[in-house]
Amino acid sequence: MPTIDDKNESDDEEMDAETGDSEKSEEEDESMSGSEGDSSDLDEEECEIRRDECLNDMEDLERQFTDIKDQLHQERLTEIENKLKEIENETASEYLNPLTELKEEMRMRTEVAEIWRELELMNIQNKSECEDKATRENYEVYY
Repeated sequence: MPTIDDKNESDDEEMDAETGDSEKSEEEDESMSGSEGDSSDLDEEECEIRRDECLNDMEDLERQFTDIKDQLHQERLTEIENKLKEIENETASEYLNPLTELKEEMRMRTEVAEIWRELELMNIQNKSECEDKATRENYEVYY
């Protein structure tokens, strides 16, 4: 069974081990702090290289974006010009159907207007004949 003295001895051994460990870690810290200075220089150089690579990549992406944007603009412009030519040539499908409907409506209205005109002319002729007849009858009655 452990006694108090045994416990003290094991505590002393642990303290000696911890002291040895702490001395080792202090020595490692000192050696690392020297290498950290070198490491920070490398890190800065590495960061600068990485930054330059990222900037170059960003410039490439911006250039690609500008090229694609210009290409898209040119395609849209060409598409609009082609659509305008189709409209001028009366071949644009989205304008042909409404145009056909409008032409049919115009034909119907023209036909109705012609019929209306003929009826109006007949009406005027009938009124004229009626007035002539009434005038003749009136003239015959008085003379």
